[in-house]
Parts: sequence; structure tokens; C-alpha cells
Amino acid sequence: MPNNHESVRRSDAPATWVLALGMILMLVAFASCAVLSWSHIQEAPVVGCGGGVELGGSAAQAAGSGCDRAKDSIWSALPVVGWPTAHVGMAWFAAMAQCWTIGRGRLVGPARLLGLFGGLASLFLIGVMVVEGYLCRWCALAHGANLAFLALALLKGGRKGPQIPAVMLGMTITFAGVTSVLLLAEFFLSPKVEDVVP
Repeated sequence: MPNNHESVRRSDAPATWVLALGMILMLVAFASCAVLSWSHIQEAPVVGCGGGVELGGSAAQAAGSGCDRAKDSIWSALPVVGWPTAHVGMAWFAAMAQCWTIGRGRLVGPARLLGLFGGLASLFLIGVMVVEGYLCRWCALAHGANLAFLALALLKGGRKGPQIPAVMLGMTITFAGVTSVLLLAEFFLSPKVEDVVP
């Protein structure tokens, strides 16, 4: 016979479609950041993002695609360390997906606050694109998926779930793991001087 704690956890569990949709949204956000991260690693233009004045910017702003302009902006990397924001996004969305999986469709404890923080960051960066007059399609897709995920988590996700230490440990390990892989990619896959100098 299940104890009361298990009964509460099961009754609070969201529907399967909530868990699946949350994972899909995090996969979309992760993949969008991966496209931008690859551009950073290869020091190449962003694929799949046309040029032009997408949001009514001036003719001088039309050079290059919106994604390339985003990549060249001050918001494309963390201050001081210079670590690309897209890399942070990849690790972040992987960690949130891990939390969502462990929580069985729930953001519990500090993960809920971290999710809100991520949503605010997405709103801020969308605002930057609007103010500066360009549209980074991959950025917008990542931020849109993140905001949709947050809305899903707050409106349909349960509030009670597995022990918080397990959730936070999973998030931390996933974030650190993806970051480590990106560090190795930057070291081994970035163009060398001899590759770019004739």
C-alpha cells in the first residue's frame, strides 16, 4: 500500500503530454543554441538566417544577417570571460530538460526560480533585438521555446516532485557536462591560425 507521500506525488504528476511537450520545447531551444554555438566555434556566419532589415533598422544595420549581428553584439558573450551566450544557452536548456525529466514534468524548489530567471533573461534579450532593430531567428526560436516551456511549467506542471537535492544535482551535472563538451569543442574544432592565414 503506497504511503501518503507517494500518493501526493502521483496525484500531482502532470499528464504525459505535458512532460513530452516540455521536452520538445527544451530540445528546440537547445538545437537553436547549438546552431549559434557552432557558428561561434567555427568563427563562421550563422546558417539559416537571412540578411536584411528585419525589424525596421537603418540601411547601415542591414549588413549581414540578424543572427550575425546578434553574434557580433556585446550581448553575445558573458562579460570578462567572453564565453558565448549561445554556449550558456545550450548548457542551460540541457539542464532544464534534465530537471523536467527528473521532476516528471515539474519544476520543483529552486528549479522553479531558476526557470523564472531564465524566462526574464529571454524577455530581456528579445527586447534587445527589438530595440536594436534586428531579428536573430535562431535566438528568437530559442527564447520563444523557453518562454513557452516556462508557461507550460507554471500552468500545467505539478508543484510537488522528487527530492530537491536530486533535481539540483542532475541540473548541475548536466550544465557542467555540456559546458565541458563545449570547452573541448572550442579547443579542438575552432579554426587554427594556420587554417585561416594564407
